[in-house]
Amino acid sequence: MQLTHHGAAKAAAFCTEHRSVTALSLRANSIGDEGARALAKLLARPDCCIASLNVNGNSIFADGAMALSEALAVKCVLCASDW
Repeated sequence: MQLTHHGAAKAAAFCTEHRSVTALSLRANSIGDEGARALAKLLARPDCCIASLNVNGNSIFADGAMALSEALAVKCVLCASDW
């Protein structure tokens, strides 16, 4: 079973509530652009502690990639990424 954008939004909400989470791998799922936007909102938060993000193989296209890159431009928190 693969995660969709709903799962990505739930993962982002979990990470918002549990700031001890520093690594998130959603590799090889189906989060798409909508899921990437949910993760971008997480990454842009000033209290976000995610240092490693893997969303490789998730059908993220230009809109989702732009949302992630804009979030990182505001607050670069990642030490490692794979997308």
